[in-house]
Amino acid sequence: MNAEDTRFGSFTLSFYDQLSDPVIFTDSKGSILALNKSAQKKFKNVPSHTPIVKLFPDIIVENLKEEEIVPACSVDGHDYLLSICMSTQSNVSAVLLRSSKLEQEKQHRYQSLFEQNSSAIYAIDRNGTILDINAEGERATGYKKDELIGHSIHKLIYEEDLPAVEELRERVYNGEHIEYEIPIQTKDCVKKHMRVKNIPIVVQDEIIGMYGIAKNITKQKITEEALKISNERYRLLVEHSPDAIAIHRNGKIVYVNEAGVKLVSATDHCELIGKSIYDFLHEDSTDIVQKRLSIPVDDAAREEMIDLKLKGKDGSVVDVQLKAIPFEDKDTVQIVIREVTEQKKAKRELEDSEQRYKSLFQNNPDSMYSIGLDGKLLSVNPACEKVTGYTIEELKAQDYENFIASNDKERVKKIYKSIMGGATRKFHKTIIHKKGHRVDMEAIGFPMIVDGRIVGVYGIMVDITHQKKTEELLRKSDKLSVVGQLAAAVAHEIRNPLTALKGFIQLLYGGLDGKGQYYQIMLSELSRIETIISELLVLAKPQAVVFEEKNIHYLLSHVVTLLESQANLQNVQIFRSFGAYNPILKGEENQLKQVFINVMKNAIEAMPRGGRLIIETTLEQDKYIGVRFKDSGEGIPKERLANLGEPFYTTKEKGTGLGLMISYKIIKEHNGMIEIKSEEGKGTTVEVLFPVVQTVEV
Repeated sequence: MNAEDTRFGSFTLSFYDQLSDPVIFTDSKGSILALNKSAQKKFKNVPSHTPIVKLFPDIIVENLKEEEIVPACSVDGHDYLLSICMSTQSNVSAVLLRSSKLEQEKQHRYQSLFEQNSSAIYAIDRNGTILDINAEGERATGYKKDELIGHSIHKLIYEEDLPAVEELRERVYNGEHIEYEIPIQTKDCVKKHMRVKNIPIVVQDEIIGMYGIAKNITKQKITEEALKISNERYRLLVEHSPDAIAIHRNGKIVYVNEAGVKLVSATDHCELIGKSIYDFLHEDSTDIVQKRLSIPVDDAAREEMIDLKLKGKDGSVVDVQLKAIPFEDKDTVQIVIREVTEQKKAKRELEDSEQRYKSLFQNNPDSMYSIGLDGKLLSVNPACEKVTGYTIEELKAQDYENFIASNDKERVKKIYKSIMGGATRKFHKTIIHKKGHRVDMEAIGFPMIVDGRIVGVYGIMVDITHQKKTEELLRKSDKLSVVGQLAAAVAHEIRNPLTALKGFIQLLYGGLDGKGQYYQIMLSELSRIETIISELLVLAKPQAVVFEEKNIHYLLSHVVTLLESQANLQNVQIFRSFGAYNPILKGEENQLKQVFINVMKNAIEAMPRGGRLIIETTLEQDKYIGVRFKDSGEGIPKERLANLGEPFYTTKEKGTGLGLMISYKIIKEHNGMIEIKSEEGKGTTVEVLFPVVQTVEV
């Protein structure tokens, strides 16, 4: 029968010719249009348009339904199961004949192989039209079968791949079996990579189409792509690495990068390929390598960096660090070599610099130290031991504030804060020696900078205690030179009251009537002369005094009692703030009282409109007692503070200028110190510091 007489075409016949089951094509009226090869063998010489009932008398064509399976008996007496397949696109039906149970099982296996296959299977004609596709094909493409059958395979192919696909199809139509990889576009526009095998469909020695078996390799492709990118990155990393990288196999160099060529002063890779690494090893490093090779291959220590020397082709010697990384086959080793010639040179220079710095630091006669941002001492040189009395071990890791005098801490903290902010400062500070005495220091501080960041403070300080004492002695000498000029001043100071006395006495000769008030004036002026002379005597010659242990709180309380009436008259309130201890010092009671009276009287007189006078004591390091007098008076101008204590210098209208000078002298004889701070409009603070013998808890 001519295939062109069928409405399915030659491809449909060729497809069904592959089946072992007989297939008969009929029209809607049951007339036979065509038979496949198996059916032709069963029913020979069946003319075209023969009614199917001629072959199966017991079936009724009008009663046949799509997808129906009908038992029937043929004219030759064999029983068959007729599977009816009606086309929705034409009036042609295919009748599949299954002659036995065994044949049915065989057909089921075939159908199962097609539908249940893990690979996508499809068939197309020579025009590229899809004729059939299995369930995996539906899953792979995202299309249903009826959305693909009758459509071009181009529906799944990216436009840029069409020319290549056409070339491949032509090869198949020329009889080749080919395999290739190609991306397809799914219904959801997802790109999937497929590995495809195409084989031709041959009917009567004619290729009428092709089968395709496709497997989804998208995950594999992604993995391969990632591996490709990784390998490319590795290649680029090795090729452009600043470190020399070589592969050594069975004692020979089989690969070396550009950095390795330059490292040994070669001009080309060929000068190294095939050579042994030992050819470039300096004789000083042979033992090191042999020792490393004695370590078992699987020991992690074998992969550690080692310091070696290599010799270049030009005779140069290069310092390197080498690391050998074995491959799985054990005979192949990747060698990473890093040149450290400049690094070692820099290291030597750094070591030299550190030694010079250490020598300067350790042997400097000036005290040198460094402080971290947390205020802890990081390092101190031996000179610091001398000025502080503490050992280096005792100083390190201590807070620098622990060694600063209490009255100086806030000022010094502000200075160090400014240095940590980037400033360089020159300043004075007072530290407390381990033995308890105060040491005056002149210091310079500057930032400690590492990698562009301030990480602390460097400081250099010099003990200026002796210098200050010398300056003080010079200043006192100047004052004593003033005392040498005292005669003129005394003559002036005494002459005025004497003149008054002389005049009033002369008046007495004229009678006393109405002159009684002159006696009071005379007595007052005589007292003034007596006071001046007494103060001059204190300055002029040493006094024979006996130092005894005294409770300073007791002395202060006694003086407060003496001056309370004067304070009340001027509306001045006196407040005491003594610690819960009784500090005992050695001193002369009357002289100490004289100091306290002078200071307190000055404070009371500085508050003519009333105010507050606070007297407080503080214990410093259990070795010093500080007595602080704070008034709320008018204060003293800064320019006058420097002159306080000089002879005849006073800020009071009727003052002599000798009281404070005498107080300075008494404090010095008691190994003490005095400091006066004042701010105009806010008041004055006088702090006196005495060494204590002991403290007794209250």
